[in-house]
Amino acid sequence: MSSSYRMGLLTGASLVTLALLAAAWLPRGEILAPHPTMVPALTPVDDMAMVRSVLDASRGTSLLLCEMAAAQVRGNVWWRNREPVDDQVRDVLLQVARDPTDPAVVPVLVAALADADRCVSRTSARLLGRTDNPQAVQGLLTALRDSSAAVREMAALGLGVAEPAEALDPLVEALSADGAEGVTVMAAWALGQIEDPRAVEPLARALSRGPDGLRAASAIALGEIEDAAAVEPLLGALSDPVAEVRRAAAWALGEVEDRRALADLSRTLLSDDDPAVRRAAARSLGEIGR
Repeated sequence: MSSSYRMGLLTGASLVTLALLAAAWLPRGEILAPHPTMVPALTPVDDMAMVRSVLDASRGTSLLLCEMAAAQVRGNVWWRNREPVDDQVRDVLLQVARDPTDPAVVPVLVAALADADRCVSRTSARLLGRTDNPQAVQGLLTALRDSSAAVREMAALGLGVAEPAEALDPLVEALSADGAEGVTVMAAWALGQIEDPRAVEPLARALSRGPDGLRAASAIALGEIEDAAAVEPLLGALSDPVAEVRRAAAWALGEVEDRRALADLSRTLLSDDDPAVRRAAARSLGEIGR
């Protein structure tokens, strides 16, 4: 699945534009090295100091810039014309020396899931997901049952980053029963990251009768799982009244690469009234026909 679709899931349709902008920062096939005078040398720090620095640097950063930084948080800092993408993004990225492993950071990050600053809460969720500490996964699973929908949403985000097998059932429950659409959308995204075929059935149910955003997220997750059992639900979604859902379904069928979709995708390419849906159908026909 492309980074554009992954980022769009985080905040809904409003971040689809962000993904396109982020993809356009660099000339194709070219990543320029940062100018040595522009990036201060990293001073070795322990995990706790690193985590606190990252959270502090995240505070006050717009959600747009936060998502840009999150997409590059493993240190793949992209430069265009040898200038920093943005000072705030750079300041966040420069704090990340490695994935934290010290169990002492887990309660700090779990507490930060509830931070009112959306970039801080998202950053903490991603850092929790990147640790290999079992306590982090347990903290995220506990947070998935929190009374605050915002915390539950960030817990689902962290579980999608971590991809632990034990998160499958709790995420399916969140997908099916949580009353907050933001949580269900993030749960769908996380299930797509885990890529367990057992999630196909609940995602197909959400695709057939959920709200618009959840239907689109479920289609994308089904594409990520790449299981043939998703073909029929996705074919049905090509007739969805919402263009965003049809586009997600058309894209997902290209990920599954099942030839049963060729006829329906061809009809979509010729007859859908939305150009983005037609482009997705064309792309998927190419994927299946390779």
